[in-house]
Parts: sequence; C-alpha cells; structure tokens
Amino acid sequence: MDGFAKVGTITSDYAHFMEWKTADGETIVDARVEPELEPMIKRLLNKKTLLDVIRHFIVFEEAREKTLKA
Repeated sequence: MDGFAKVGTITSDYAHFMEWKTADGETIVDARVEPELEPMIKRLLNKKTLLDVIRHFIVFEEAREKTLKA
C-alpha cells in the first residue's frame, strides 16, 4: 500500500485509480504524519469541483429509444 487515498470511477479497475495527494493543488500531504483522506475530501467534494465532475464526466447517450447514463 502506498499510503495515499485514491480516486477512480465506479467501473475502473483498482489499478486505474489515482492517488490524491493535495487539497490545494500545490502542497503535497505527508501521509506519514497527516491523514491522506482529508485532502481528497476537501478538494474533490467542494462545491466547485463536485459540480465540475457532475457536469463534465457524466455521459448520457441514446440507445434503443432510451437515454443511458455512462
């Protein structure tokens, strides 16, 4: 285990999850002395980032007269 919280999509294999090492995009957390989950939650779940993920990374497509969310 490498010590950092990881983020990926529901359908991603664990090997494709990426480490989340920073809350501000500049300062890297030292996982030996700080909780690694906290910066991920602060950065990923803030209003601006969460709305960006919802807007740009959820795909809707038409298939056989139905709308599918991918």
